[in-house]
Amino acid sequence: MAVFKCKMCGGEIQPNVDGFTGACLYCGTTQTLPKDTDEKVSQLLNRANDFRLNSDFDRAIFEYEKILAIDESEPEAHWGIFLSKYGVEYVKDTMTQMYKPTLHRISSVSVYDDVEYQATLKYASLGAIEQYKTDAEHIELVMKELLILSANQEPYDIFLSYKELDDVTRKRTDDSYLAHDLYNELTAQGYKVFFAPKSLGVGLYEPKIY
Repeated sequence: MAVFKCKMCGGEIQPNVDGFTGACLYCGTTQTLPKDTDEKVSQLLNRANDFRLNSDFDRAIFEYEKILAIDESEPEAHWGIFLSKYGVEYVKDTMTQMYKPTLHRISSVSVYDDVEYQATLKYASLGAIEQYKTDAEHIELVMKELLILSANQEPYDIFLSYKELDDVTRKRTDDSYLAHDLYNELTAQGYKVFFAPKSLGVGLYEPKIY
């Protein structure tokens, strides 16, 4: 029997009698379920969701696309790609204890116009469509908030791109020291420079990067 994992916390989902939705046994959130109950599809779906839960969105998309190669009409695969394109991560609100979406990737295009979202609704069962719409509405609201914040960010003249830590030693790279010196030199000349350690600071970083 296929076991489906929660898209918000990774817990096991207990299917409802309708077969289209279920409830996470860990966080209690309502979840949509795949149309295809094939074991291979469920394994790929859980693997893709694991990547997405770890914010490895590009690898997640690669796995979701494998599912679509088997069944183009699987709404959960289209929905997974949709979540990954916007870098959706669900975080527990400490006040309400409910999982809410945050975005690692934002766009000026409404989520309702996204082709993967539209494909999700096209192939979804009637019992799951309303849940997809509700989840998309929450993501759209977060997107609008981030776009407003990003609009209030002053534009940068220069973006410094470099690697901070070595993959093996986990120590600072030579480039990181050079980037720091370059940042100081450029700002001294009056340029507004995006330099992650200085520019991101605390709080939401998505609008600043956008």
